[in-house]
Amino acid sequence: MKHVSLSKLKAFSFIELLFTLSLTILVLMLLPSMIRLTSYYLINAKNNDDINFDFFSRDILYDTQKLKYKLQIENSHTIKLSNNNDVIRYVFNRSKIYKNINQKGNITLLNNVVSTQILKTNNKYIKIKIKLVKTNYTQEKILLL
Repeated sequence: MKHVSLSKLKAFSFIELLFTLSLTILVLMLLPSMIRLTSYYLINAKNNDDINFDFFSRDILYDTQKLKYKLQIENSHTIKLSNNNDVIRYVFNRSKIYKNINQKGNITLLNNVVSTQILKTNNKYIKIKIKLVKTNYTQEKILLL
């Protein structure tokens, strides 16, 4: 008579094997789309043009409304804010908009600016049209003061 050894090792059943295989296939199918989504969000996270425009608009609105500077259009590329002591100019020059305080130094607020248009409407409001260049397209933004 032959001796047969019976081992009591626990192993996967066929149903468990199919379940783990289907989960693995599902994860591998979703992996390329997840990589594509993360690259999309990475590009959007690195795009700071909107943030720069928001900082620019916040800066000029703060100067005109909170600090009560008198607003004037100096020429087609310059807005002048004057107070008793200070003169602040927002100047469009060489595809940039920068801030100049008392003719000392320049603070660059916006880059990649194609054109600006400064219009006075109803003797009360000033409308600033700014055309920005992004990687694939141009974007026009409007700011009312």
